[in-house]
Amino acid sequence: MAELRAYPSALVAWNNVWSLHNLAIKYDMPVVGAACADFLSRNKASLTLDAPLASPKNVLMAASLCSRYSSGCATPVGCPAAAAGERSPPERLAAAASVTPTHGSAATRPAVEAGRVELTFPSGETLSAQTFALQNASRVLKEALSKPLATPGVLTLGNDDCLAAWSAVVQMAEMSAYPPELVNWDTLAGLLRLADKYDMPMVGAACADFIARNATRQH
Repeated sequence: MAELRAYPSALVAWNNVWSLHNLAIKYDMPVVGAACADFLSRNKASLTLDAPLASPKNVLMAASLCSRYSSGCATPVGCPAAAAGERSPPERLAAAASVTPTHGSAATRPAVEAGRVELTFPSGETLSAQTFALQNASRVLKEALSKPLATPGVLTLGNDDCLAAWSAVVQMAEMSAYPPELVNWDTLAGLLRLADKYDMPMVGAACADFIARNATRQH
């Protein structure tokens, strides 16, 4: 995950989710913790009270795992032997590149680099992002960017898409910044809207992590 040689969600399975969770707690690694929470969320159908209490497939243990991470608990729990032979999530690769914001009209903007797409906002502002990173971060964009675009290399966004929120999303997708540093009370609403609209688990998890870590500070 840290070297960006594989998409985080593709590395989590039932036989390692608990070990990864413990590392996320011990070394404060939001990307790893978010990947574990996303895995459990998308495999809720496999959770049951009939599973051994020490198994991550046990509803109570899975809830405890997510709760411990979101609350910032720093004490890892024991890692039991997990069942082998479980299905792995779909394999998807992710690579990183720096965010390159560009501004200007269609007539003056430079050609889009290979492997990147230019996000165009109604205001005329643009934001460059790595195509592969967006496809890995968003299931909606994975489909949209797999098809020919009306203008090659340019993806036109809607009126409800915020440039500031998208800038944070691109940095999360390209892993060019530490996710918790990109979420604050000013960007939270916009990020939650994008996470829902474009089905982006990584962004949603970062927002949930921010809320959990700041909930007590608001009382």
